[in-house]
Amino acid sequence: MPETVGSGLLVASNQRIHIAVCSGASGTLYYYGADDRTNLTITLPATRSADGFTATNNGVTYTISADHLLVAKAGRTLEDEDLTSGWVG
Repeated sequence: MPETVGSGLLVASNQRIHIAVCSGASGTLYYYGADDRTNLTITLPATRSADGFTATNNGVTYTISADHLLVAKAGRTLEDEDLTSGWVG
């Protein structure tokens, strides 16, 4: 994380995707995602949305809830993952 974590707000995963949304000590929200298949990780600033949280990176939007992750760019779905375990703090 870019700063000290203040509190975890959401943690969710499935067989290959692991995500967390945390509040930094400054109050800034961060999305952290890891993909076991590609071994890639990403950390982005996030905002609260009606159903959970949203993060954006170079036109790619990550829509995150305790049971779903949708990754889209220009209206095209890149990833649509059900999450089998999660909690919202």
